[in-house]
Amino acid sequence: MVDMARWHWHILLPFLCLSLSTQAQVRPEQAPLLPSVDSYGPSIEIARKNGPQIFNALHSSLRQWGSSLKHNGMSYFPASIPADTILYHGARAQGPVKGMEWLAFEIEHAEMFARSMRMRPPGQRPPGGPGGGGPGGRPPGGRRPPPNEKDSEWRLDPPYDVGIDHDASESPHRVPPPNKEMPGYLHEYRTKRELSRLLYIDGMSAGKTSMGTLDTQDVVLRNDINSTTPWGDYERARDLCDLGVEWGLEGFVRMEGGFELILCNFTDGLDFLSSRKRPKYDQPEAYNEMFQLEYMRGIAARFQGLPTSRLTIDRSSMVSAFFYPLNLTNPDESRPELPRLVSSESEVITRLKSDLHQVLSADKSRERNSIDWQGVVDLIVTRYSDRLQFMASEKATQKGIQSEINLLLSNFIDYNSTIDVSTAKQICATHYLQSIYPKTTQDHLIYEAILSVSREICNTLFESRIGVLNMASALRPGGGVLHGALAQEESLCMRSTLYASLHESFYRIPEDAAIYSPDVLVFRSSLLSDLPKASWFFVDVISCAALRDPDVSREGAYEFETDREIMTMRVRLILQVAREKGVKRLVLGALGCGAYRNPPAEVAKIFKKVILGGRRQKGVEGFEEIVFAIFDEGRI
Repeated sequence: MVDMARWHWHILLPFLCLSLSTQAQVRPEQAPLLPSVDSYGPSIEIARKNGPQIFNALHSSLRQWGSSLKHNGMSYFPASIPADTILYHGARAQGPVKGMEWLAFEIEHAEMFARSMRMRPPGQRPPGGPGGGGPGGRPPGGRRPPPNEKDSEWRLDPPYDVGIDHDASESPHRVPPPNKEMPGYLHEYRTKRELSRLLYIDGMSAGKTSMGTLDTQDVVLRNDINSTTPWGDYERARDLCDLGVEWGLEGFVRMEGGFELILCNFTDGLDFLSSRKRPKYDQPEAYNEMFQLEYMRGIAARFQGLPTSRLTIDRSSMVSAFFYPLNLTNPDESRPELPRLVSSESEVITRLKSDLHQVLSADKSRERNSIDWQGVVDLIVTRYSDRLQFMASEKATQKGIQSEINLLLSNFIDYNSTIDVSTAKQICATHYLQSIYPKTTQDHLIYEAILSVSREICNTLFESRIGVLNMASALRPGGGVLHGALAQEESLCMRSTLYASLHESFYRIPEDAAIYSPDVLVFRSSLLSDLPKASWFFVDVISCAALRDPDVSREGAYEFETDREIMTMRVRLILQVAREKGVKRLVLGALGCGAYRNPPAEVAKIFKKVILGGRRQKGVEGFEEIVFAIFDEGRI
């Protein structure tokens, strides 16, 4: 789940890596980061490149909303469920499950699978109106495959483990003959110990889609890179549990319409608390128009995350495809924003899976020291997201945007000495990371990913200043500011730090040159009174001299075409410098129309032609706003 061009915020392993950034805090107990030994493993460079994706994965982990938006998850996290946690299961049998099955974290989620049903012959419409929404229709969001193309009868995969309480013909997952009632039971279970050997697969990993929601399971964990069908979830769960036996895992946490746990053995770690039969499908109690809404309400309660008292994940052991040199291009050209693993190199996939196995086999005692990376990301999101969204809106005014930028950045600037913008940018970028000490290799990768996002935000804010034209003297810095003159250049120098940036070695300014002064601090008002520090702001200044005392006709035009060409060249130069320096909003003026006696109408025509273009000349691009600030005494 970062494009800053228009303030859009799409905000908002024991692996071997290439290098450790000097920005990471170092303490004696901090784990070292070793050089990479092959081209298949993860690296700091890739983590930085995929910083926004890693940032979003951390922010969305265990959150229904973010995981739904960024539904093609690419990351894995070791997970655990505390002892005495209540979980729910919808079943067709009254007795407890003995083998592999699903558990829901929300009771409304399990109720969807506990409803009484009646199977119907092929072609017969269910009661409850179109779509089968009423009793007798299939549960929404279920794990059933689509109708068989030959006879259109619903068929379910065989159960993974029928269990000792019922034979195959009575399995809660086997379809009975048409018109036979399928009773439903809502089970409640309680964990009698911590379920500590779980794997959380992020994104909408329980979504049976062909968009890539299953790639991390089918391509990586199941080694089925050619999988083209999203159905067959019992077979998928069976394969995951077979892998779990090999890796020492007891279950897998996934998300679709709610979070679920595939528990590979219900007889190990669970207490069966109760089984409540649901109303018969044709009884009024079985159908309620608000049923679906109530289910969605229960799921929406977890939009911002599951309580840690019910499920925790170790983010310091995060294993992500975004760490690796993988080709994540989506073969569906209409959805390039969705990462896919189907085009990835098999050697890198093998390395990712091997690293994941190694992480899951590591000493679990380190989970006690897992860094709360989601908390770090949340601090950044809550500080910037609303303000960035406001600045991106069409309702934002120039004054409002400038105010927000000043408020966001002022805290990072030391006003007690010469303003050092580079230091301020660094303080801004590392503000929420300065107390973080990476221990695992994944910590180092995550640190650099978050730092790259934070640095992009801060640099963009610092560099998104308004550009101002200084109609400068070509001969001396600041014109006559030291002698009390009060023309435009002198006013700028008296109100800001511009004069300090105009070194004598820059003069005389050549005819085809301008001086670019970034991050000029404005600290006085137009009345030359000191501004409060909270109102100080930065601008970029382009100093360019106009043509001096050209010959002008009685009609107010340049006498010589060469003079017009010189002024046109300088106007183009001003706009070129601004564009190349990334200035989006530019304040211009009546260049040379005062003491230098250039004809105002001619200068206005030159600016118009250069900015808007003409028949043979293309206009300027890349600016969001260009303003002319012209002082006209008595007509303000």
